[in-house]
Amino acid sequence: MLNYIKNFKAFWLLELILFCAGFIIVYNEFGLSDADRAGAEKASSSVAADQNITWNGAQTALETAVVCLDIDVERKMPLLAKGRFSKYIDVLFCFTEIAGPIPDVLVHEWIFADGVPFRQRINLNGSERRAWTKMSMSPEKSGKWRVDIRTGKGDYLGSAEFVLK
Repeated sequence: MLNYIKNFKAFWLLELILFCAGFIIVYNEFGLSDADRAGAEKASSSVAADQNITWNGAQTALETAVVCLDIDVERKMPLLAKGRFSKYIDVLFCFTEIAGPIPDVLVHEWIFADGVPFRQRINLNGSERRAWTKMSMSPEKSGKWRVDIRTGKGDYLGSAEFVLK
């Protein structure tokens, strides 16, 4: 019995070391900056292509709208932006970046299955072009989601869609 416990501890320690080494290799190979760039480029191009946004500089326009797993708060960039997420995710973020005149308030309306939206207001203080909100998720909330982005006055800027599966 004692021999079994020693072998189990050694095996567990070996697994832990291999896991950490794998994490370090992946982190160094696919640095966060690469993931940020890919996510932001994908989001920017998809918003512009899907909604045919043309910005003339005189009005507020949505430059980026993406749903992601986390936010790099220091650089104010989305991390791991995707269109499909596991239903076992605890929290998701909606990251937006605007162009043109900065409104005082942005509103994110999280809409599940065309139901009643859950509204979150973001005070921009006249200087922030990037903002985000977060929403708690659970397996019961599986299905199609949409986050509509509006100004505080109700002007529609665009949306980000995703699936919780």
